[in-house]
Amino acid sequence: FQFQVSLRKSAGLGFSIAGGLSSSGNPFKPGDSGIFITKVQSDGPASQTLLPGDKLIEVDGVDFRRIEHGAAVAVLRSSGRNVDLLVQRIDSSESSDELITHQV
Repeated sequence: FQFQVSLRKSAGLGFSIAGGLSSSGNPFKPGDSGIFITKVQSDGPASQTLLPGDKLIEVDGVDFRRIEHGAAVAVLRSSGRNVDLLVQRIDSSESSDELITHQV
């Protein structure tokens, strides 16, 4: 299912991501080149709403369904104090430690 979330940045958004076009993939849905949340800081802005495995569909109007990893990081880091996310929640029991993730 999909849902919208508005987060207010503090030092960051409080989550890390993996995936994107031309990336090494993600631990939740192999073969899906989307951007997935891999970690959520327990005391960060996203801690009450996002979970590892959530897929970012859109951030502040920018389509994240087919985006390079670096471009996704840049959008998240350059966003304003309030960030609007469209998120898809998936079920997964798979994980991997061999990923490049970026905290935002």
